[in-house]
Amino acid sequence: MKKTVLTLSVLVLFGMLYSCRQQPKTENEIKSVTEPVKEEITVKDLEPDDSFYRAEVAYIDQEYEQSASDILNGVEFMKKLLPFSKPNQKNELQHSIDELTDFARDVKADKVSGYQDFEYFFARAGKALCSHHIYVSETIAGEGNNDTEAAKNLLKAIHYLRSAYARSETGLTKDEQASLEYYKKIAKRIVRKDDMKDIKDVKKVFKDAFTNINSQLLLMGES
Repeated sequence: MKKTVLTLSVLVLFGMLYSCRQQPKTENEIKSVTEPVKEEITVKDLEPDDSFYRAEVAYIDQEYEQSASDILNGVEFMKKLLPFSKPNQKNELQHSIDELTDFARDVKADKVSGYQDFEYFFARAGKALCSHHIYVSETIAGEGNNDTEAAKNLLKAIHYLRSAYARSETGLTKDEQASLEYYKKIAKRIVRKDDMKDIKDVKKVFKDAFTNINSQLLLMGES
């Protein structure tokens, strides 16, 4: 696959996953973006996606050692989540960590098939990360005393679900997209501590979001 085609593919994907940012015009501008977005989820909170994106750009530039290093940097962020996962989420995260570690080794040695391998492994990582954050959100919301943190984890779960879909061959229907956008707006309002009097039952919104996203994870299949 030609380098120019790969570059366009990555830039399109970047625009989908990072709609809250202004899309740069060149790869050099992409690499220089370090300022956090002024929203409830900052650039730091979007790791390991940022590291994975840098890995893709480095691979396109044929900087294989740097690409491998960025993948492993993303893996380190994933490892930090393991102590907070329940057994099945922990197994899925660990499996993704293991295969990404092997993948980084192949990238460094320039032994991958091409850009599609990045899409495959990063989609699986997105699913594992979504599964983790939806579990954390559901656990916290169930306690009834920390809706802000539950909302933050819900936002991350939605982000990683969309990321996984964007990198895979499947997609969300219009109704599914609308539902996720609704949950995202409500979660942002909770994080901002907006007046929620117009929402009759916040707990029901959480419950509906958990049911919806967990159903999507099941439809995506086992990792």
